Amino acid sequence: MTPDTTTPATPSTTASSTPGTGPIPLDEPLMTPDEVAAILRLAPLTVSRMARAGRIRAVRTAAGYRFQRAAIADYITANTTGEQVA
Repeated sequence: MTPDTTTPATPSTTASSTPGTGPIPLDEPLMTPDEVAAILRLAPLTVSRMARAGRIRAVRTAAGYRFQRAAIADYITANTTGEQVA
């Protein structure tokens, strides 16, 4: 047998999110449904329902859903209609 020459595991600054959605940076503060609701001008309950349905990428915690700024920006970009004004 040959000795294992792999490098030891090192702490990562990212964690896995839902498969296929990419890593979640651990150093980025997460937003509450209230904060996201203020940005999107929706009710916080609507934001939580959108997360539950998978329409907005979110992290589920014991306290409820939490959101990355990048996920909200992705949602806005994906749901923007019309031509972009320069």
